[in-house]
Amino acid sequence: MKKLIVMTMFSIVGFTTYAQNNEQTQHEVAVEQTQDDFKKINQSDLPAAISDAIKRDYPNSTIGDAYVNKSEQYKVEVTLENGTSGSLYFDKDGNSIDM
Repeated sequence: MKKLIVMTMFSIVGFTTYAQNNEQTQHEVAVEQTQDDFKKINQSDLPAAISDAIKRDYPNSTIGDAYVNKSEQYKVEVTLENGTSGSLYFDKDGNSIDM
């Protein structure tokens, strides 16, 4: 009887763990699909307003890859002089937006 109870407990824990991992995987796929809307562009194709905004707000930064989506929203990968990197999002007029 003890073996039956122990096996039941392990089964419940196993199914619970699987369900949690499955939800995380679905969330990660959704994030990747959102990022896939952006198409890589050359830095020279960035609007001047965006380049100016980055130079103004992050004067010692380096612009990496740049992307644009169908809504003319831009994603720019930036590296600060201390080595910290991240992505910044802008509209076509150089205004920062939250994504």
